[in-house]
Amino acid sequence: MRLTIFRRLTIGYLTIFVLVTAVGMYAILKVHQFNTGTLYILNIDGRILDYKKKPIDSVLLQLRYGMKTLLQRI
Repeated sequence: MRLTIFRRLTIGYLTIFVLVTAVGMYAILKVHQFNTGTLYILNIDGRILDYKKKPIDSVLLQLRYGMKTLLQRI
């Protein structure tokens, strides 16, 4: 059976369309995976920064309280 030029062109364009769609879906999947990883890292980083901030706030409060008692004793 001989394929006409129309059928050959249709098959060629459909093949290209399927390949481009597959590459697009793969790219979307990889971007989603990258986004998920980035959000996970940002969550952990935010918690670490909060933990870092708490001891500094505690030290500053102790210094402020110490200065108040020092001024009250004078």
